Amino acid sequence: MVAGVAAARGFNGIGGSGVAPEATLVGIRLIGDYITDLQEADAIHHRNDVIAIKNNSWGPSDNGAALSGPRALTQAALIDAVQQGRNGRGTILLWATGNGGLQNDNSNKNGYANSIYTIAVGALDENGKRAEYSEIGANILISAPVGIRHAYGTLTTDLPGDDGLNINGYQFDLDDPAYTQNFFGTSASTPMVSGVVALMLEANPNLGWRDVQEILVRTARKVNSSAKSWLTNAAGFHFSNEFGAGLVDASAAVAMAKTWTNLSAFHQASRTLRLDAPITLPDAGSVWEHSFSFNQTALRVEQATVSVFVDHPIRGELSFELESPSGTVSQLVGFNDDDSRGYFVWTFSSPQFWGENAAGTWKLRIIDGIAEDAGELWQATMTLHGTETSANSLPASPGNLTATPLEANAVSLHWEDRANNETAYRLEFTYGWGNLWTIERILPANTTSYVQNHIAQGVEIYYRVIAIRNN
Repeated sequence: MVAGVAAARGFNGIGGSGVAPEATLVGIRLIGDYITDLQEADAIHHRNDVIAIKNNSWGPSDNGAALSGPRALTQAALIDAVQQGRNGRGTILLWATGNGGLQNDNSNKNGYANSIYTIAVGALDENGKRAEYSEIGANILISAPVGIRHAYGTLTTDLPGDDGLNINGYQFDLDDPAYTQNFFGTSASTPMVSGVVALMLEANPNLGWRDVQEILVRTARKVNSSAKSWLTNAAGFHFSNEFGAGLVDASAAVAMAKTWTNLSAFHQASRTLRLDAPITLPDAGSVWEHSFSFNQTALRVEQATVSVFVDHPIRGELSFELESPSGTVSQLVGFNDDDSRGYFVWTFSSPQFWGENAAGTWKLRIIDGIAEDAGELWQATMTLHGTETSANSLPASPGNLTATPLEANAVSLHWEDRANNETAYRLEFTYGWGNLWTIERILPANTTSYVQNHIAQGVEIYYRVIAIRNN
């Protein structure tokens, strides 16, 4: 558990700079042996007045059968950290999703990484695809690249001798034992995102914990776009159970942080199905469905959680889905190899409805994939987390921006208007990816196209269009 990501010091001319080279590290010893709930809570609590970011590259077993998360004291500590840390703006908590991908593990069975108060981080390989060890899960918010095998890992400083990764005589590593190029796993991708968050807070120290999440979602880059796991929700955000919102984009996140207006107060709305006797779930591929009505709920969704008490002999036979009123479907957990018993008061989370309107009917579905073992549902509670909608709420992002050349120095831009409360659209451009964005034009509400003339020749130009409400 560390705050930020530090620079590597050079030895023999190697060395390199970390993601946030001026960040200060605070090491908290925690996982060397069996740890208690109190020890975990103390670590989460520790000096949140001065520690802005806590990186957690640890978690439950990745064997595919573990269903484990924070106990009572640690759950309370997570809430206290985001409510009281950084003088009320919230300590930013990041968690590795886990490395059980090859064991068919699911990150939504990791109660630390699926907490709405933490940022779950997945890992990409050197080709921009999900690293084979990186777990899938609806709870994943963002991903970072770390590679998967020899000579394609993350280069970092190493412990001396055989205590580190670069052990004597290992042919696939660097000659200098003070460094290694074989640092893999979501334990490596998570501190990369922690470094990006450090840069965001340097640009705007006033960001709250939810503002950091919002900016990461809005600026994430879609990778491996041919993957079937991608969905685009009704607010125009893209999500995947493999990648979360996508690849973290440090430049875009920092640029957005500089001019960001903080989100309004945090609100929650819950609905509970309480039963005097359990419901027998249909077996062998049949679907059980229950509708939760949020018809009068004025809420812009950030996270959705579903807590269930399900008794089933083999919980890996069950798949859970949540569908929003807009038709977005998030698979909370799919069929897997876990042969343990039941989900006894377990909470799944999903940020995949980010920006959608809560009002309407939400549907929870439970599917049993294999015959002979039927389950029972004792309780289900659904909670939506976000901001109250009002005249000043953030509008939905536009979608499907396309650029069509008209002639040598002109382009026609078209996009889909997905907002219903915008006061204008802001068109921006940049010369080359990663440079600062420049405002081209402020356009009226409900606009869906624009023609730009007199374009400079011989340069690569990127465009983006943003729905805005007042400021």
